[in-house]
Amino acid sequence: MEITATMNTGATASFISKEFADRLRTVGEVVSTRREVRMADGRYEEVTSLIEVDVGLGEGTVRMQLLILHNIIDALVVGWDFLTKVGARIECAGLSTAIPAGQVFRGREKVPVAIWKVMPFGLHSASATFQRALDQVIGPQIMPHAFAYQDDIIVIRRTLQEHKRNLKEVFRRLRAANLNINADKCKFFRKELQYLGHRVTDQGIETDPEKGAAIAQLKPQGNVKELRQYLGAASC
Repeated sequence: MEITATMNTGATASFISKEFADRLRTVGEVVSTRREVRMADGRYEEVTSLIEVDVGLGEGTVRMQLLILHNIIDALVVGWDFLTKVGARIECAGLSTAIPAGQVFRGREKVPVAIWKVMPFGLHSASATFQRALDQVIGPQIMPHAFAYQDDIIVIRRTLQEHKRNLKEVFRRLRAANLNINADKCKFFRKELQYLGHRVTDQGIETDPEKGAAIAQLKPQGNVKELRQYLGAASC
């Protein structure tokens, strides 16, 4: 049986989904255990069983213990216990590190880690990572008065004095996080602005008229083809 696995260098153990483990019961042995595993979202999940299977790599075979977890996306994930058994070299963004075969990983060894001061180009998760970082800067504490989406930050308040106070707090948080703003792209003390496709005024929030102008200015359809084109554009 050929299987595909996801490598997770942040996991000390390897694990498998319950559905996939059920398929491997004929070639593996299920053993009772009791462990707590820290998940990617920070919560802990108790593991009560694992499956031992022989995994073939090239001409050799490795005996693996795979923790059986419920409700996981990847069917099979290999962690440091697998990498230290077979030996591996990890390369990313021009950097590489070697993991010797037979090295015992107890969770206390110093693992080589590269940290960028500026996020490198090409990372598919760059947008989500930046948004998560910005959510920690412009957090729930000032959420009713300041909102952030990617590189767009909007600060609102009813009076001028309150608005200045909120701006000062946003600047303080940005400075503490070592984030710089481009003054040429900033607009201060505006009673109306365009934000994420909406028009924000002291009267409320409405759709940006320019976004619907293309639909409103369409000429009446004269045949079936033009009607289908209109329905396709209007339903986007």
